[in-house]
Amino acid sequence: MNGDEPLLGGIYSAVYVSRADAGADYYYQVTSQDAGGVTFDVSYNGKTARGLYVPSPGDHIALDGALAFAAGIAAGADEDCIARGLAKYTPTGMRQHIDEWNGIKIIADCYNASPESMKASLAVLTANAVLTANAAPDGGRAVAVLGDMLELGVQSPALHREVGEEAARLGVDLLFTFGEGALEIAAGAESAGMDSDCIYKISDTGDSAAAAAAAALRNELKPGDTVLFKASRGTAIERVMYKLTIDI
Repeated sequence: MNGDEPLLGGIYSAVYVSRADAGADYYYQVTSQDAGGVTFDVSYNGKTARGLYVPSPGDHIALDGALAFAAGIAAGADEDCIARGLAKYTPTGMRQHIDEWNGIKIIADCYNASPESMKASLAVLTANAVLTANAAPDGGRAVAVLGDMLELGVQSPALHREVGEEAARLGVDLLFTFGEGALEIAAGAESAGMDSDCIYKISDTGDSAAAAAAAALRNELKPGDTVLFKASRGTAIERVMYKLTIDI
C-alpha cells in the first residue's frame, strides 16, 4: 500500500511503501531523474537496495517502482532480478509515451485521466521542458493539451479547476483545453494567475474541434517545446495529436 496516502492508513497486515516515512516497511528515496527515467533507493528489513532505475520519468513512477519492488520481494524474487525487471519497463499503449516530432517533444498520455494522474503528468511535462529549455532558446516551453476527465460526479467542476490551478502553479506556459468539462481547467488556471492570452479553450470534442485544436497548436509550437496530451479515454484526445503530427 502507498504509505503516503492517508485514506489507506491503518489497514491490518498491510505492507506500506513510503517516501515520507522512514519507518515504513519499504522506504524509498529518489536519487536522480531526467527525461529518460528515475533512479531511487529502497530501504527495507534493515538493508537498502540502491540505484534502482525505471526508464520513465516522474516521481509517481518511483512510487510505482518501489511498490513493484516490495511485491517482488514478497513473491520471493531477489534484488538483482527485480532491478533488471524494473529497468526493462516500457509504457503500454498511450500511457506516458514520449516521442519527438519536428524538434518538439510529445508526451502522449491519452489512455485515461484522473485528477491525481493529471497532476503527475503535468509535473513530468514541466520537468521535461526545463531540461530542454537551455538547448532551445526560442522554445523550451511546457505546453499542456488537457481534455475532460470523466465519471467524477458532482465534484467534477471543482476537480477540473484543481488541475488548472496545478498547471499554473507548475509554470505551464501554454494551456489548451479540449471539451466542455475541461473549460473548468482553463478557469482554474486563470484564477491561479495564468495569463488568459496563454489559454486556448475548445469546448467541443468532435473531429472538427480536434482539427481546430491541432491547427492552433501548429501555429504556436516551436522546436524545443514539450507538449503533453492527456484526457479520459472517452475524450479520445489523441485525435488532436494525430492531426497535429500526421495531418499536415
